[in-house]
Order: sequence, then structure tokens, then C-alpha cells
Amino acid sequence: MDKHDLQDIEVLPWPEPIRRRSHLYVGDLLDPEVSTMFLLQSLCHAIDEAIDGHCSTVKILVQEFGAVIEYDAGLPLHPVRNGQVPAVVILMSGPRGCSNMKKHIEVGSEYCELGIAVLNALCCNFSVVTYANGQQATLSFKSGKLQHPVNLQKSEHADFTRMAFQLDDTILPRFTFSEEVIRKRARDISVKYGISIDVSMAG
Repeated sequence: MDKHDLQDIEVLPWPEPIRRRSHLYVGDLLDPEVSTMFLLQSLCHAIDEAIDGHCSTVKILVQEFGAVIEYDAGLPLHPVRNGQVPAVVILMSGPRGCSNMKKHIEVGSEYCELGIAVLNALCCNFSVVTYANGQQATLSFKSGKLQHPVNLQKSEHADFTRMAFQLDDTILPRFTFSEEVIRKRARDISVKYGISIDVSMAG
């Protein structure tokens, strides 16, 4: 039996465990359902808000290696961690933060299989602009890491969120989105939760 000393143990900071061992989180990257699973991670908050009647419209632009998602609800901006960090930061970069913040358990269990933080970790770029309850926040991530502190600003803009992500092709070199599967799941969600979901494919 091999013996290991403490110096052999490497503690990996976020998001390195996910980036180094992505298959342990995602599974078979060639499975066409995986593409939909990625997109669902970015829709889970919209679905959560739709159940309470706070989100009615979602637009999805599927690109070659990512997507842009817009919907008429804001991400949580209330302070956490002793009032120092907006909740949206935990949502985007905290393991299980996505499902833990859901108001409706069924949404967390069905649409947070990975969690948006895992999706973020597997992207080379992920940007978020959100307006919620009279506040506005802009977040920018590279390889899952927040690039600057989040500065909350007052805003009169209606509640709204825009997310744009690009998957990292050095981790997922042969990943492709399945239009057929995405459209089918979008229709299922639209019927189940009464949301208008518009899906378009770039190019």
C-alpha cells in the first residue's frame, strides 16, 4: 500500500477541482443531453421566479460554444457572509449555492443537477448583468473566477437578468449543443411553468 504524507495532499482552490476533473461532474461530454443540462443551469433561477409569478419571458440565443440568456427577473442581491458579499456571488461561485438558494425545492432538485457555479467553472468567460429591487450589479468571470468586486448601484430599471457564457474549449474540446434537445426541453418548461421561452440558434 502506498503511503502519503501531508505534503502529498493538494488543496485545490475554487474552481480548480471542477476544471481538472470535469468528467466527474458532467459525465459523458458526448451525450446530447449534456448540452441541455448546461443550459438548464442558467435557467433555474428564472423557473424559480416563474412559479411565484415574477418571471414570464425568457430568451435564449444558443451560440457555437455558449449562450446568451435574458429574462424578466433579477438575481438575488441581498448581502450574505456578514453583509460583505451579494448573494449573486455565492450563486455563481459557491458549490451547491445554486440549489441552496432556491425558494422551491423541486426546482433545485430538477434544474440544478450541476448548479450554475459548476457551469461557470467550465467557462472561459461568463458575464452577468442583473437588476433587482432597485439595484443593479455587473459580474465578470474568467475560468470561474470573479474578476472584480461586485459594486451594487441604485437603478430604476425593471427587474431583468442577462447572462452570457462561453464554454472553455480546452476542457470541452468536442462539445456541441443539440438544437433538437434544447427546443424540446424549452417547450416542456414553457408548458409546465407558463413561461414564454424563445430559443434561437446563432448562425
